[in-house]
Order: sequence, then structure tokens, then C-alpha cells
Amino acid sequence: MIVSNKLHRESAANIAAAFNGMPLAAFVANELGDVIACNDAAKMLIRRRQWVRLENGRLEFLNPADTRRLHVKLSDVHPANPGKMQISGTGRGGEMAEIAVSRIRGGDSAFGPSGLSLIIIKVQRYAADHEILYGLRGESLTRAELAVAEHLVLGRRTLEIANIRQVSVETIRSQMKSIYAKLNVRNQIELMKVLQAAAA
Repeated sequence: MIVSNKLHRESAANIAAAFNGMPLAAFVANELGDVIACNDAAKMLIRRRQWVRLENGRLEFLNPADTRRLHVKLSDVHPANPGKMQISGTGRGGEMAEIAVSRIRGGDSAFGPSGLSLIIIKVQRYAADHEILYGLRGESLTRAELAVAEHLVLGRRTLEIANIRQVSVETIRSQMKSIYAKLNVRNQIELMKVLQAAAA
């Protein structure tokens, strides 16, 4: 049964409102992925078209691949197995979003109706060094290369970056090779030195 009656909508609104005042965007969606309630921070993200938008009532990220990942998580999540994902390089300069998806427990209990999912988005600003990366656009780095460079600056390894970006290790290696060639560096340490020099 699809959650749509007034009581369920009020419960969803109360759940989303519980996140007001926190640095989190909270969306409550039904089993079809339709957003039926969101908190103030979520409304602001939508208004600014920052990271997300609503299309026909469904939550979508600005990057279609991230939207597909979210909907896979929504269809796969259950109370014992919340889903998490990260996206970077698609927000405003120097930001990354962490997304957590969980099924709301209860069957018309105090915790809310069954069949609802809670989607939490936490946007984090990178440190100053990461903002410098966005100054490197003049070096003709692509958006994907900038995103990989952000992870490299954080000290992440190739496999970890591939898992976060949901691409193959070979793709990340190719992008790293391109980044290093464009910036005339040979490794992560030299990349950090380029960034430090840009900051000076």
C-alpha cells in the first residue's frame, strides 16, 4: 500500500521537522521514492538547486549517476541495513555531500508509518587546500579530475576513490595520470606541493 493518507503525511512532516536546526537536509520518501516531506535545510538546497532538485516529486541529484545510486539505495535499504553514499565535485567549490538512507521503523507506530525512508544529506566544506583545487580549473582539469584530485588531497587511495565515485580502479588511475600530466607532477606528494605553492 502506498503511503499517501493525511496521517502518514503528518507523521512524515513531523519526522522531517525533527531535523530543523541541525546542519542536515532531511527528506522523507515513500516506497516509490516520492518525497512527501522535508525539513527547512532540504527546502533551501532545493531552492538553490544546490546538489538536489525535485523532479515530479522525486528527489534527484544534479548528477544523474548519483540519482541512480540513490534510487538503488532506496529500493535496497531496510532498518537493519541503512545505505550510505558520498558525492563530491558537484556542489559549489570546496564541498562534498554525505548521504545516508534508512528505512523508518514502525507500522503506524510512534516512529511513523511503515514504508517510509529517511534521506539525510550532510554537506561538508573542504579545508582551504581543497578550495585551491577549484583555482586549478585554469589548468584544464575536468570536473571528474577535480573530484579525484580532491580525494587525492585527502590522502585517499585509488581503490577507496573508485568505491566512493562508483567507477573502476582503471578509470581512477587514468584520471590520476591525466591530473599529474596536466599539473606536471609525478605523485600525490608533488600534487600537495603544487597546492601549497598556489596557497602562498
